[in-house]
Formats: sequence, structure tokens, C-alpha cells
Amino acid sequence: MNEEHLKKLFQKYLDNNCTPSEKKYLDELFDSYLEDTSYNGSNTLEDEITLESKLFEQVRESIRSTETSQEKIHQKKPKNILQVWAVAASVAVLLALGIGWYVINPTISESKDALVQNEPIARFTKAGEKKEIRLRDGSTVYLNSESKLSYHQNFGEDGTRRVQLEGEAFFEVKPDKTRPFIIESGTIVTEVTGTSFNIQAFQENPNIEVTVLTGSVDVSEKVIDNTIKLVPNTQALFNKKEGQLSMLEVDASAYVNWKNGILHFEEVQLAEVLKALERWYGVKFITEDLTLNNCTLTSTFNGSSIYEVMESIKFAKENIDYTVDNNTIKLKGFCNQ
Repeated sequence: MNEEHLKKLFQKYLDNNCTPSEKKYLDELFDSYLEDTSYNGSNTLEDEITLESKLFEQVRESIRSTETSQEKIHQKKPKNILQVWAVAASVAVLLALGIGWYVINPTISESKDALVQNEPIARFTKAGEKKEIRLRDGSTVYLNSESKLSYHQNFGEDGTRRVQLEGEAFFEVKPDKTRPFIIESGTIVTEVTGTSFNIQAFQENPNIEVTVLTGSVDVSEKVIDNTIKLVPNTQALFNKKEGQLSMLEVDASAYVNWKNGILHFEEVQLAEVLKALERWYGVKFITEDLTLNNCTLTSTFNGSSIYEVMESIKFAKENIDYTVDNNTIKLKGFCNQ
């Protein structure tokens, strides 16, 4: 989306003409802005209200200023597009906080209860990016590349601590037997009261994996109504195609090493390896022969550059070669199993 298109989208919001999908886009766009402010999941309710109130006042003053300019030019749109941009940006920030409705509907009471609504909050990462998120209950979530964690502003207030995950994350959940911590990943539901574990639930992957490092975890599937209890060094594996949920014994540390900058693959198909490398390094892979995708790889990369990774793959699979063009890596050859 170019700058001109973005400006038009902001103006649509100011005119109260945004579609739900456009509103969602602005939510996620300005979520990254919130990471650079004092607003975060560990803020107290009073801190959040103070920040929201300050932002609202800034928007209200900007809108008043814009309206004054509009009156001076006989109700025409303001000529200074930067002024509209500033107002729109402020509104979008409020929108990401879940209180954008406040600007449109000024008749709503300016009480603290009105500011704190059950609106979703989204934290996401781009390719090559990882993020540590501290929730208000004291739990910590380490979000892997190209992943998204969603939860509501009233997180934990209804007797449960509920989040939604797309992608991969490592959870360190603060113990609280009175409030279970629930993660929804597609049709897989993971419930704990206090433990550490990893969930991998990328949409393009054939499986969803829940791997426990410490404590115990209950994993269930909504459709088949099956629940598995996991203990350390066990993994729940849900095969999306077959709709089967099973339990495996694994070395859990191998599945959480990504948090420490280590990539580990154990007999993983090359198609899945390349997708993980795309997320990790922010590159794009092309395979000349699609049969290469069925090749399997076992390897560990600790702080390696993408060049070192590709040379390692080339060495392990001697009939595979590669070329690099800007940010695109093309694989050729065939797999020697």
C-alpha cells in the first residue's frame, strides 16, 4: 500500500466510512507504534487510562484545529494534507488501543469505565523479527517471526487468561490456579495454570505442535473432542489433514532453542525448512524442481548467517546447489537421500 492510498484510508476513517477490514488493517498497522510507547500488557489499569486519556485529548485538539481551518475555507477540505495526516495518525493510534470509537461518538461518557472496553489487542512480528511480550498477569510470551498474539484489554478479568496464537511462541506462564491460561491455535486449545511450553501453529504447516518444557499442559482439539495431558519432554502433535491428535516423547529443548537464536531441524522436509528460513532471515526461496521439497534435513544452526546455512545444506545434500539474486535464493539439483 503506497502513501497516497494510506492517506485516503485515514481520511475514510475520519469520515466514518471505513469497512471492518480497513479498520482491522489500521489496528495492526499502528500496533507496532504502541510497542514504542509506555503502553504494554504489564501496565496497570490506571496507567492505561492515563495514556488513553492523553491520546484522546491530543486527537480532540487536532480535530478542533482542523475544523477551525475548514471553517475558514468555507467547509472545503483543508489544503494542508500534513494536518489531516497528523489527525488520522492519532485516530489510528487510538483505534489500535481499542478506543477509536470514542472520537466518532463523543456522546459516550468520558468515564474510566467507558475508556476500558473489551477490544482486541494484537502483537505481531515480521520476517526476521522476534519479540518478547509481557502480559499484565506476569506471564511472558516470546513471539517468533511472522507470528501474531491476540488478546483482549480485559485479559484475566473474567476468571480466565485467554489468548489466540497464529505462528509460533514460547510461553512462560505465571502460576495461578484460580485463573487458567488458555491458548487457542486454530482448532487446538492449550490450557495451563503455570508452566513453560512452546506452540508452533503456522497456517501453512501440516501439523500443530505443543511441546512442554516444564510443568503440565492439557491440549484438546475442538472437533474431535480429544484431550491429551502433557508433561516435560512430551509433545502433542495434531495432523491437520488427518484430524488426528497424538502424543510423542521428544527433547523439548530442541523445540525451544529458537528463542535463543538456534534453529534445529530433525528429519524435516526441505519445504518446511525453507519456509522456516524465510521467516528467520527474511529471504525468499525458489526451487527449480519441486521434488526437492520432499528432501529431509537434520541440522542445527546457532547464530549462523544465511550464507553459512546454505553452504551447510549444500554440503549435507551434495547434489543441491543454489544461486542468490538480491533477496531471492534459487535451489537446483536433486535430493540424495
